[in-house]
Amino acid sequence: ERSYRKMLKRMPADGQDQLKLTLWQNLGEIYRTRMNDYKSAAAAFDIAARLDHTNANRHLILAELYEQLLDENPDEYVPKAVNSHQTLISVEPFRTESYHALYKIYRKSNQTDKAFCVASVLVFLKKANSEQQAFFDKYRPQGFVQARQRLSEETMRKHVFHPDQDHYLTAIMGTIAPAIAAWQAKDVPSSMSASDRVDIQVEPSLFARMAKYTKDVINVAPPDVYLRPKDPGDLSLMNTKRDGQVHPAMVVFSGLLRGKKEQHLAFALGRHMMDLYPPHYAYVALDRSHRNLKDVLMALLKGAGVPVPGDAATYDQIARQVAGRLGAAQVDQLNSLIKKFVAAGGAVDVKSWAGAAELTSYRVGLLLCGDLTTAALMVSQEQGQLGSAISPKDKIKEL
Repeated sequence: ERSYRKMLKRMPADGQDQLKLTLWQNLGEIYRTRMNDYKSAAAAFDIAARLDHTNANRHLILAELYEQLLDENPDEYVPKAVNSHQTLISVEPFRTESYHALYKIYRKSNQTDKAFCVASVLVFLKKANSEQQAFFDKYRPQGFVQARQRLSEETMRKHVFHPDQDHYLTAIMGTIAPAIAAWQAKDVPSSMSASDRVDIQVEPSLFARMAKYTKDVINVAPPDVYLRPKDPGDLSLMNTKRDGQVHPAMVVFSGLLRGKKEQHLAFALGRHMMDLYPPHYAYVALDRSHRNLKDVLMALLKGAGVPVPGDAATYDQIARQVAGRLGAAQVDQLNSLIKKFVAAGGAVDVKSWAGAAELTSYRVGLLLCGDLTTAALMVSQEQGQLGSAISPKDKIKEL
């Protein structure tokens, strides 16, 4: 132990990370297995984990060490133990050992809500023991529980957005959304008649009431809702215009109009109403096409003076279409966001952003329905969506 400390003391402040990693790892192992000094072992493995956060086995060792130290100092080690298990779950979402450990930690530290959430996952995975099942049954809400307030932009960005959904790119998409929607809006198809359109503000049906509720919680503009109860499918959203103005058309089919309860509709509508959130709606208006989205972003970057490869004439034409539909203040805001995006090292990875935005919508659906089993059922039943490359299994894994 003394020899390893001397070697670490001689290490330069910068560089030789691989050697430092080996030394800290070996020192931690000495403390853990030979000296039973779990506190020093945890400190050493923590440094090793920061040097290389990709090693799952190291996080497993850390989680076990922190659990050994919980009684000694719960204020310090509960958050660390939780973080280690969450890291393991992020690598392997179906790792039931970590859910069992988290349940135990949360129960011991009197964090009832978090213990309930973990128990609900174990019940869904059919891995709950009798105590966890009883705990889940005791606290499971009876019936549908409505939100008490709107889902604010700040809450959504801090706690709901998928971590891969770049915030600068999202803000850029939100700024240009009205212009993209107006530019790309199409006439309402002749197959959709005005008699099929319902006003969700006054319509008394369960679907309409849930649509109004969901729209209000997410705080998006109401779409034109068309009901097609005799046609198969669940829901389709189109960027359409009516009376010369953009009016998004939400066409609802039999899959969501028959045999669905409030929780089912809360998930489906939460998930689909997020497509009306302006940054996401811009992507809908671009036909959910990665290529169209990339062309628009490259055009915006070029318009802001950033050198980009590609078809300059096409980009200039797109930039004119977008800028011509924005006010002066919006153009200034857009240019400011683009500069921040570039300064932050932003990469135009439209596939990653689009996938993350889609997963964010599923998170909102889960949040509104409040039940993982219901959410998983709805994911497994929904029709495939144009532009989505995420399988139902991966969507459920994400939830």
